[in-house]
Amino acid sequence: MKKLIVILALAVMMLSFYHPAASTAASSSQKAVVNTASLSVREKPSPKAKAIGTLKKGQAVSILSIKPGGWAEISFNKKSAYVPAALLKVNNEPDSDNSSQRHFAEKQGAVFVVIDSSSTKTPGIYKTDSKLKKASIIRAGNYSNIRIQNDAIYVFNENLSKLQKYSLKGSLLYTYSAVSTSQYTINGSNIYYYTEKGFFSVNVNGKGTKFLYKPAGWVQEFTVHNGWIYFVYDVYEGNSDEEDADFEVNEFFSKIETSGGKSEKLLLTGINNIDTITVKYNTIYCVIHWDDKINGRNLYQMNLNGKEIKKVSSVNLSNFYIGSLYIYYNENNFASKQSIYQMTFDGKNHKKMTTLPGRMNGNFEYQNGALYMTYWNGVDIRDQQQLYRLSIQ
Repeated sequence: MKKLIVILALAVMMLSFYHPAASTAASSSQKAVVNTASLSVREKPSPKAKAIGTLKKGQAVSILSIKPGGWAEISFNKKSAYVPAALLKVNNEPDSDNSSQRHFAEKQGAVFVVIDSSSTKTPGIYKTDSKLKKASIIRAGNYSNIRIQNDAIYVFNENLSKLQKYSLKGSLLYTYSAVSTSQYTINGSNIYYYTEKGFFSVNVNGKGTKFLYKPAGWVQEFTVHNGWIYFVYDVYEGNSDEEDADFEVNEFFSKIETSGGKSEKLLLTGINNIDTITVKYNTIYCVIHWDDKINGRNLYQMNLNGKEIKKVSSVNLSNFYIGSLYIYYNENNFASKQSIYQMTFDGKNHKKMTTLPGRMNGNFEYQNGALYMTYWNGVDIRDQQQLYRLSIQ
């Protein structure tokens, strides 16, 4: 039987890493507006803290982070200050663009869905409303990882092994011959993708393909945020292809600049698994499974240099989404019907939101005030791929 042994990185590999200094990276923020008539700005995250100013309804602020108790750290007069997050209206879109497979994309109230061959429906790209009613197919075929950018659908064609761009009516606009992997994301005017040859970028117009960096192992997932690519990759020691062979797996969490470079900045290693990388509110959120001998997938947060690591919650979870007021998650269990929960940013006040009719498949996908997800309806995962929508705050 294959034996997975998680160990620290070999010294010879560490020589090629660039280690970030103690200073933090350039900060990022979440834009928001005041959603109450008058809002007191406080010196510390407490209702008893000294008030140092007032904000009026509709006034714009920048959220730097969310603190325990539901306090938003904001920039006020060029200094950090605090207001109740519940009294702010924010753009709830994810700050980072993850390469994970997406089934949903939204544009002007219409939702576009990739239906695969596991469903009883014809595989292809479907258009439906935000409530997932009255779906109609606009393009038949085997597709995966759908996104929308500038009134165009980007989706990976599994039959051709190429990324393609379609109109919102399903007409083919362009085929990206260089992008032969579904492990891609779009950030700004560039498409970022990973192949066995490394990371690349190409403009959405199909021009300017550029090699960025080749990690020492196979990348499991990556996300793009504020000029950086955050990525997780595995390095195998020994022959993992032979049956019953013993081999070791070292997992690394690093980042590189989107402009490319000769070295990576190592953030974390010595772990069994890390996934669902999300960068939001100037913080990295992720699921970490430290030891393969222990069944525990917990949510952690850290700064943009991989420091100040903190366990958000001891809940054994599978997926999560960072909202404006709450963190949403589903438990990592084998229940035939899985439930969706919410908790506050300090990992407390857990509340069940809903129970799916089956087992969740894939990640939460946020679209315009709601979480969209797919689940399997039945004991056999090949039974039917079903769609689900959950409104959130």
